[in-house]
Formats: sequence, C-alpha cells, structure tokens
Amino acid sequence: MAVLINGGGGGGGASGIYIRGVALAGFQIDGALAIGSNLAPLVSIPTDQPVGSGIFRVKEAPDGDDLVIVLKLNGVAWLTLTIADGTTSVAPTPAALVAAGPLTADGLITLDITSVGTTFPGADLSGLLFR
Repeated sequence: MAVLINGGGGGGGASGIYIRGVALAGFQIDGALAIGSNLAPLVSIPTDQPVGSGIFRVKEAPDGDDLVIVLKLNGVAWLTLTIADGTTSVAPTPAALVAAGPLTADGLITLDITSVGTTFPGADLSGLLFR
C-alpha cells in the first residue's frame, strides 16, 4: 500500500512524499505549537509491531529554534525527532527506529514537545508511523 503525505499540489498533479507501508499510528496537533506533555490524542495498537518508517510535518515551520518531538511508549521516551529551524518535516532514520524497538501491544503512545521556535513555534503538526 502506498500512502501520499501532503498530497494535492497545484497544477493538477499530486505532490508530497510517498511511503510504502501500513500506517500504525497517527498524531495531530492543530494551531500554534507549545512545549508540553501528552499533547496529542492517545494512541495504542493491539499487537506488537515493528516500525519501519515515519514522517512528521508542520504546515508552518519553527523559526528561531528547532521543534523537538518526543514520542513516549508507556511514559518512557521511545523516539526523539527534530524538525530543524526553518524546515517543515522530519523522518526517523532506520537506525533510530531499530534502536527504539517495536511498539508493544496495548502500549500507550504519547507525544511531548520539548522545544519550539523562539520567534515562531511552528504550527499544525501531523505525523504517521508505518510498519
């Protein structure tokens, strides 16, 4: 299955990032971002699943500092992602996903933000993790 992220460019053609895989978990925070814990709706999956890829995007880039996202599994940091100052996306590296390990059955996945842009924090975060 192919998934189109941020699809529908101008000029009639699709644009975005294509990722092959099955979506395991999705995250969304609307509006201007802020430092905080447990900011997105809670997510869990019914069986142990390895994560093979992912993508996290903002509609408006952080300005003045990086946006740092910490995904937690059962309250423990599982994966840290950084959307660099002035950019709009980040994908976890395969090595980072291997080091993080699989998502566990019925494990509670939460999202914290530990740093935002100082001039503008960034806005409208969405993210997906794929098997």
